[in-house]
Amino acid sequence: MLNKARALEAATKRTQCDLADLNHYHYILVGGGAYVDELLRQLIEMKIRLPEYILVPEKMTLAVDIEQRIDDGISLINASHILLGTGSFQLEMVSRLVPRCEGNSVFLDVMQCAPKTLRTMGSAQDYIVYVDLYSDINIPNYLINFFKFLNLNGFRVDMFHPLERLTDEYLRNAKGIIVWNGSLPAFVPVLSQAKKLSQKLTFAECGFFPQHQFFYLDKKGVNNQSQLASDALDWVGDKQIQSLATKKAQLASKVNNLKSGGYVFVPLQVPSDSNVLNHSNYTNGMQAFIDHVESIYTHDRIVIKPHPKDRLADTYTRSHAKLSLDDTSTLIYGATKVHGINSSVLYEAVMAEVPVVVEGECLLKKHLGQADKLLAAMLYRQFDINQTSFATSKIEKFSNLDLQGH
Repeated sequence: MLNKARALEAATKRTQCDLADLNHYHYILVGGGAYVDELLRQLIEMKIRLPEYILVPEKMTLAVDIEQRIDDGISLINASHILLGTGSFQLEMVSRLVPRCEGNSVFLDVMQCAPKTLRTMGSAQDYIVYVDLYSDINIPNYLINFFKFLNLNGFRVDMFHPLERLTDEYLRNAKGIIVWNGSLPAFVPVLSQAKKLSQKLTFAECGFFPQHQFFYLDKKGVNNQSQLASDALDWVGDKQIQSLATKKAQLASKVNNLKSGGYVFVPLQVPSDSNVLNHSNYTNGMQAFIDHVESIYTHDRIVIKPHPKDRLADTYTRSHAKLSLDDTSTLIYGATKVHGINSSVLYEAVMAEVPVVVEGECLLKKHLGQADKLLAAMLYRQFDINQTSFATSKIEKFSNLDLQGH
């Protein structure tokens, strides 16, 4: 994970351009996967000059016959122009390639990852800027009703990829800036720009119990960086605690009469999850975590569930742990203990009153001894994705959006 200084340095070496601009350069393409495949299809369709060759991590099946060279990660790259074949990790790629390139190499980014289906909602003069790596996914799945609510309150919402260039004047005149997650290096340039302009940020992220049904807003960040991390939670009262009790009963009713299976449940996370990379010791992937857990529970039954989005799940080895793809809730309620890094599954386990071991940094560690207050605060803070009316008092408490003048 790039630190702030290296991310900003990499950003200065990146040149944003249009697809048609590639006709002016002899260039190579670096990268692999779906982004590269779709980019090549676009170039062919628009009859734009193709790369001289592609530097790939492994050979791909492509729609066009272009030379593919396997990248060994160390050889010098002799190219005047290098097209970045990634939609989320441009800064990491630039930082990795710079030491291997000639001093005058230009790193091109055609931003095929920028929002396509959603660019603006509403037509008001006052606007809120929304920044997200995957806005075409997160807006319809989480924020569409909230943005419609903002429209009704006199704000249009403009959507951008974090690496799109926005002028100081445009950001300065925004009535608010909402950032989805914001903890990956791609966000560093725009977050630094907003801070320089003294623009307060509001962070958004998917919620809990279950994640796909809720989202939350926060003044400081997400997960371990959120405002709940430093909140004494003294505002949590009987009403919030009662809501927690109701939620616990609802979740428990789904797994009625389930008896303990006598195992330790180990939920894995996506290795590239910013929560893992920024707030744990397992920055080299899940295999190290599996090895660690197996070394602790040498004589216990262990049940491991890979994250459904982990593309490396099939590569993991185990000495005695069993693999399961069963429903997470069922695995939690059948466990004697849940041992994880900082997965949201740990919060679900605490909600189910199953003992947990937390390896990484997260809100559970910040609030040892008052887990119920923390869970009640998390429940209160979030919004249901299906609601159409939003309490301004909660928005004011957990965001830097000012809706009073509208």
